[in-house]
Amino acid sequence: MRKRILISTLVLILIAAISQADQLKIRPHRLNPNGKKAVMKAELWTSDTKAVDTSNIALNGVAAIRTRVTPVKVIAFFSKADVLATLGQVQKGQTYTLFLAFNQNAAPSSMTGDITIVGKSAKGKQQPQQHPTGKP
Repeated sequence: MRKRILISTLVLILIAAISQADQLKIRPHRLNPNGKKAVMKAELWTSDTKAVDTSNIALNGVAAIRTRVTPVKVIAFFSKADVLATLGQVQKGQTYTLFLAFNQNAAPSSMTGDITIVGKSAKGKQQPQQHPTGKP
């Protein structure tokens, strides 16, 4: 019986520790470079949003256009075109890791998050199919 109580207590402590850890969610996490939305956002889920300095948040070196703070998360908005420019030529199906830099409790902090490229090829056009012999 004591062993069961001890295990239950440890599980609850672990769940509490995980729920208090900061998390980064980049939206959209499946990014269409040719999509209509011109803005991306990074959601920093944290237990102490007041400790995050919103004046210097950057995603892959791109400064936030604006920020919003709620009791449970800090949301920073970025120009999709500017963030994509930091990745070079992106390919459909590839996953890229983005780097969020910010100050928390007056100390530099950073987190990473992944996005996957979806959608059509550049400018919404399909790449022309080439004949196996090299003729169009």
